[in-house]
Amino acid sequence: MTKWLAPKHHWYKLNFDGSAQNTCQAGGGIIHDHMGNTVAAYAGNLKNHIVTQAEGMDLLWGLKFSNSIGIKQLQIGGDSQIIVETVSGRSTAGWKVDSILRDVRILMDNLDGFTT
Repeated sequence: MTKWLAPKHHWYKLNFDGSAQNTCQAGGGIIHDHMGNTVAAYAGNLKNHIVTQAEGMDLLWGLKFSNSIGIKQLQIGGDSQIIVETVSGRSTAGWKVDSILRDVRILMDNLDGFTT
């Protein structure tokens, strides 16, 4: 059984997910505050992406939105182990995802704190 856990007090949590099957690629995410209240949600269609790229784009969209509303402390969660481990510095992703994750790292530098 999976249970959603709220982030630390005064932190926010970004959960993201992407999907790529045949000719349909899409994804989105949701941002909650430490009380579990929804702060924002987003979704969109992607074109010509493999699933790892879709997951990376979803994280990028979430970070862009978090940055635009002034979030500085963020817990990041997603079901793509390679994306989560790469942004945590525990792994590296393939060349097809490198440019997306480079942009992710730039936005993460704007945060005062992050965790996965």
